[in-house]
Formats: sequence, structure tokens, C-alpha cells
Amino acid sequence: MRLKNVPGSREAIADSVFVIHEPETNKGAWQQVFGNDHEIHVEIGMGKGRFLYEMASLHPDINYIGIEKYSSVLLRAIQKMEEKELPNLRFVRMDAEDITEVFGRDEIDRIYLTRCWQNCINWCRRRQNSPAKSGIRNRSVDCDHEKADKAAGT
Repeated sequence: MRLKNVPGSREAIADSVFVIHEPETNKGAWQQVFGNDHEIHVEIGMGKGRFLYEMASLHPDINYIGIEKYSSVLLRAIQKMEEKELPNLRFVRMDAEDITEVFGRDEIDRIYLTRCWQNCINWCRRRQNSPAKSGIRNRSVDCDHEKADKAAGT
């Protein structure tokens, strides 16, 4: 994906109610963000949020958090949420390398890695083979690229 600098994207993200600012303050308390005790699913590298938005629409009984590093891309997901808000979907602008600073052990029920190909495979192997090293024990890591591409319409 080619990234373009979108003027005002950082300001729009800072003002958005759909973005969790200072996410590390919610470590161990993410269910309070959503106001329920539903499962939490996280997509790392969510891009414009098409896959995650579709999943949140189909499964209102699951809370979804999208992590995206790039402001200009995250802005597109925010714009989609402004058109039709989903109460079970929130976004975080951060680098996924810091995930253990944001989520506590057993806090994430599923992680989606839908668009990262070889890096995804390597990341999954490291996390599945060394849960103590990551600080997060994942019950499920979805690395099915064919399924993810189909869901995202690509």
C-alpha cells in the first residue's frame, strides 16, 4: 500500500472519540473501555479498517481493537466509523512492537494479522513458541492470509 501524507490526519486522530489515546493506561482494564466483559479481538496493522469493521458489524458480542501505525491510513477507518458507529470497535495508533505495554496477559482473546505476509508468519512463530517472552498468552492467532484477503475483498 502506498502511503500518502494526509494533511490534518494527526489532528483528526487526536480529536476522535473512536481512538484510544494513551492506551497503556488501559492495560488490564480494557473491558472497562467497552463497558462489558465480552472477548477482545485485536487486529495488528488494520490499514483502513475494512476487515475489522466488517467483523465488528457481524459480531456485536465481541469487542474489537484495531492497531495501526500510520495516521493517514487510520484516518480512513475513523471516517468510516463516523458514518456508522459501532460500539464494539475502537482504534489505537501505535507500533505493534509495544503491544505488551498496552495489553495484559490473557487480555486478548484473538489476534488478527491479515496483511503482513512473511513478517506475519515469523511473528506468529515467535509468539506461539515463546508466550512468556511476549508477556501475552494468545489463545488464537489468525494467520490465514487467503481467508483474510477474502474477508477484506482483495
